[in-house]
Amino acid sequence: MVLELKNLKVHNDMSEETVCFSASIYWNGKRIGVARNEGRGGCNFYDWIDFESSKDLSRWVEAQHITYTSYDGEEEEVTTEKLDWIVDELRQETQTKKWIKRQTKKNVIFRLVGDDADSFRVVSHQGKPEQAAKWLQDKYGEKIIELHQD
Repeated sequence: MVLELKNLKVHNDMSEETVCFSASIYWNGKRIGVARNEGRGGCNFYDWIDFESSKDLSRWVEAQHITYTSYDGEEEEVTTEKLDWIVDELRQETQTKKWIKRQTKKNVIFRLVGDDADSFRVVSHQGKPEQAAKWLQDKYGEKIIELHQD
């Protein structure tokens, strides 16, 4: 079973308590609806165009074991709005991939051991991404845990 978001549009200027976005939902390669959030807090809205596939997706979502770390530091299971959790994770992944693609047009981006998972270091490649990547590998070696170039 494959769930994907495509045609993602994030509206940071309209985001208040949650991220304002819209995206097409694809289930097993077929567009079955749209997910959106108005950015004012609360859950996502889903507009389904294929109700049978949306029921199949719902059954798959409910079977997923999703956890989060609570304020107490305890591992808790998500019991409500599982689809929102999954869609938010896919939205974040899609945004990161788009950001990386934009950045690598002019830069090599990388992370080192100990860097935050959501942060990247940036080095301009000045039209020579392979040379910049080699320089980084020579300088940091095994400390590099992620490296992206054009």
